[in-house]
Amino acid sequence: MGRIERSLADPPKDIPRDRWPMLVTFDDVSKPESVVEVDPEDLAAVFGEGVRLQAVTLEITEEEVTEGRVEGVSG
Repeated sequence: MGRIERSLADPPKDIPRDRWPMLVTFDDVSKPESVVEVDPEDLAAVFGEGVRLQAVTLEITEEEVTEGRVEGVSG
């Protein structure tokens, strides 16, 4: 059994700030070359006032991969 399979039963894990992945957005999602790096310390510059990233959490699931448009999440 591999590390990923063993991790399925593990609870979600907070990722330390120095291990966060690069965050990006696209000026035009149909053009990969329009990728723009996003500063996780200043999400408001890209997404608007009041938007900030509090944490990054990793959870391994057996859910299907989401394709197409992802609906908004409220919380």
